[in-house]
Amino acid sequence: MTSEEFAFAYRKGYPYTVRFLGVKGLPPEHAEEAAQAGWARGWERIDQLRNPDRLLQWVATIALNVYRRMLRSSKRDVTLLDIAVAPVINHAAIDVEYLLSYAGKHRDLIESYHIDGMGVDQLAAKYSCSRTAVRIRLSRARRAMATACLESYGPEEERETELPVRKRAGREANATRSLHFHPA
Repeated sequence: MTSEEFAFAYRKGYPYTVRFLGVKGLPPEHAEEAAQAGWARGWERIDQLRNPDRLLQWVATIALNVYRRMLRSSKRDVTLLDIAVAPVINHAAIDVEYLLSYAGKHRDLIESYHIDGMGVDQLAAKYSCSRTAVRIRLSRARRAMATACLESYGPEEERETELPVRKRAGREANATRSLHFHPA
C-alpha cells in the first residue's frame, strides 16, 4: 500500500474509526485521540497488514487497543494529595550508633564489614591476616556485641519482654549432619 492510498483511506476512514470507538463506549475526546493514535500506529506498521481490503477494521482494532493501553496506564497514575508530613528522622542511623556502642574493641571491624561494605578479602588485607581469621574475628565480635547488649538489659527475670537469642548448635547437630550420606 502506498502513502497516497493510505492518506486517502485515512481521510475516508478516520470518522468511521471515531464512530466505532464511540460505539464501544469511549468519550468523544478520547475516541478522537485514540483514533488518531491508531491511524499513526497503523501507518508505522503498515507492512503487518495482511489484507488491504480490511484496513479500516485493522486500524479500528489498533485504535481500540491504544485506548485500552491508555486506560491501563492512567489507572497507574495516582494524584498525590498535599499531606502534612512530619520531619523525617533517620532511625537507622540512631540504631546503628546504639548497636556499635556495644562493639567495644571490635567496633572498627564491625563497622568496616557491615557499614562500609568491605569484603572479607579487603579486611584480611587491612588487618594482615587470613580470610578465615577475619571470619572468626567477625563471629566473635558479633557474639560479644550480642552478649553486651543482652547484659545491658539486666537479668532475664527482670526483663519485661523476651529477647530473641540465637542459640548455637551443639555437637549433636554436627553429629547428625555427619551421618548423612552424600554420594560422590
